[in-house]
Amino acid sequence: MEKELKVLKFAMSMELDGHSFYDNYAKNVQNPATKQLFEGLSKMETAHYEYLKSQYDNLSNGKPIEKPDRNLGNPEIFNKNAAKEGNPSFETKASDITLLRMAYLIEEDFMKFYKKAADNVDDEAVKNLLTNLSEWEKGHREMLGKQFESSWEKMGFNFSTWTF
Repeated sequence: MEKELKVLKFAMSMELDGHSFYDNYAKNVQNPATKQLFEGLSKMETAHYEYLKSQYDNLSNGKPIEKPDRNLGNPEIFNKNAAKEGNPSFETKASDITLLRMAYLIEEDFMKFYKKAADNVDDEAVKNLLTNLSEWEKGHREMLGKQFESSWEKMGFNFSTWTF
């Protein structure tokens, strides 16, 4: 169980770092949809941390892993009016695009970490927990990819020629 506890402890640290990233940069982005996305992701990373902490405490005390009481990966965080935004200029949105790219890569790393960790732990309940977290982070990555693509397209670029 020592390996599982170490993985969960590291995962808690990752989630706090993710929260800090989104919380900090939500204040700096100019695009309202990106701001809302970062604010939502900040809250989700906090919820992930709290869930991981509770499961770490459970394992530390010989209690079983519990399923989350709600889906911590896909709450509705997009503004339905985001599609009505005007066309941003490249000069005012370059920093937003850079931050979206960084966020995408963070979520990609989180997703891969959880998948790899799930493959390397012995406890089935922890394996399932980590697999779920990998899927949640994949959902975050996909949301960020869509916002990244949308930002480029609103500036008149054909995103289909870009790759991550």
